[in-house]
Amino acid sequence: PPATAKARAELDIAIIRTMRDTLARVSEAAAFTWGQIERRPDGSATIAFRRPKTDADTTAYLAPATVAALDAIRRGAADNESLFGLSTNRIKSRITAAAKAAGLDGVSSHGCRIGMAQDLARSEGIEMAAIMQAGGWRSESTVAKYTARENAARGAVARFYEQEASSSRRSARYRDVTAPAKPPARRPTGRTCPRRTTGTPRPRTPPHGTPGRPRSRKRFRSGHIARGKGRSTGRRSARLARRSACRIPD
Repeated sequence: PPATAKARAELDIAIIRTMRDTLARVSEAAAFTWGQIERRPDGSATIAFRRPKTDADTTAYLAPATVAALDAIRRGAADNESLFGLSTNRIKSRITAAAKAAGLDGVSSHGCRIGMAQDLARSEGIEMAAIMQAGGWRSESTVAKYTARENAARGAVARFYEQEASSSRRSARYRDVTAPAKPPARRPTGRTCPRRTTGTPRPRTPPHGTPGRPRSRKRFRSGHIARGKGRSTGRRSARLARRSACRIPD
């Protein structure tokens, strides 16, 4: 039924979230009780428990989302009752089944503990000692084995290339700032007369008289036009008139 499927999903979420936040082993998570949780005003909580493998008491932080997931499965349970009500083997099988349903193969119950250690190693400002304290590890080599890839991404070689890339970006910005300004574009000086879209062109008188008209009456009377020599004068005057009309007014 849907209610059963929903209840199983809520329990799986609560188990995985709690084991990630506490970096608890399966045996430690199976021994959790509701009375070990102490709530905080911001919606988060802490849980105090003992790590039998290292024989040490510890207090872990529970995020607000984890506290909300635990509230969804409590359903009126007393403080002395088990947090999940499952044995160690049942918790292992539930985590493996949930990972397989999500398409994650090869994930064991220890994956919550290792996965949180890797997330902490990827975070800036969290050192190895803090990860060891959160997971209750005594040996630094164990944590280094779990977080080898994350440590390599934050190691000396990775920092070298990050600094090199940062230096290249600073150099590029410096070149952009100090580069000489481009000279302003020059106004085109072609002979093409721009088309006037507004206004009326100002009339200009050609420098050599009216186009097509001879310069002097003397040449007209001398009969040069009749012999074809006056044609060049008319064409030249017309050409000068067109060139003068194409000038852009002030």
